[in-house]
Amino acid sequence: MADNTGFSSVNYVKGKNVEFYKVLRQRVNGYFKEKNISRHANAAMVFKTICMVSLYIIPFVLILTLNIESWAVIGLWTLMGIGMAGCGLSVMHDANHGAYSKNPAVNSFIGKILIILAGNPANWRIQHNV
Repeated sequence: MADNTGFSSVNYVKGKNVEFYKVLRQRVNGYFKEKNISRHANAAMVFKTICMVSLYIIPFVLILTLNIESWAVIGLWTLMGIGMAGCGLSVMHDANHGAYSKNPAVNSFIGKILIILAGNPANWRIQHNV
């Protein structure tokens, strides 16, 4: 998959909020340092990633491969929706912000989870102003 290197980044002028941003960032970084907490994913986040991706893929595969009653398909769709929301709102979001791992290649790979959700990481970055 091609990355978004061909796209120019759009950045909003922070204007009068520059000082707020600096103070906020300083306090957040101070909190992580004071509590000795990594700003990147830990084992719990990796476990959550596996669970969310599984909640999306396993029901999808079952729907495609088995002859399932309609009521069960609705339940599997619901599980897929929970998995999709979890992948999109936490896993992919953190990775595309570069917060999932210290390794940019891992962030890029995990960020591409958006592709299985019918999205595009490059488009997300442009719209999200990253």
